Amino acid sequence: MSAVTAVQRCPMSMRMIICYKAPYTILSPARKSFSLVSPEGFTFTYRAPFSITLLFILSILLVILNQQVLATNSALLEKYSRKHSQADRLKWQRTAFHFQPAKNFIYDPNPNGLLFHMGWYHLFYQHTPYASVWENMSWGHAVSKDLINWFELPVALSPSE
Repeated sequence: MSAVTAVQRCPMSMRMIICYKAPYTILSPARKSFSLVSPEGFTFTYRAPFSITLLFILSILLVILNQQVLATNSALLEKYSRKHSQADRLKWQRTAFHFQPAKNFIYDPNPNGLLFHMGWYHLFYQHTPYASVWENMSWGHAVSKDLINWFELPVALSPSE
């Protein structure tokens, strides 16, 4: 059936009919042009500048390449974050001559327990190891040889359930 006979048989309520030879899919060969026929008999021909199949393949290729770039960027970010931890980035904000825990803060500005035992200074202080709010208060423990360079040890006393 030709396009003209299809137009003559269609009711007038239909505005346009797309005339094609066979069903078109993404995998079918590319068409260079297709025509639109109006009920009044006017034919409009559209010429595609490039293949729609080629456009589809290129878009899939771009999505794949973008995913590879994102994976590479996330791997670099993870490598950088492992190399430069938050403690290293904030090192300039830490005190040089006073003890400060690795995270959060000390509640009592004058530590309650400073002892000298077998060549080491032991410092016991109140703090919360898991949050920066007043709950779950524990006693921290740190040791030093010279009262300047401190090594933080695990929590000495923690609240029991």
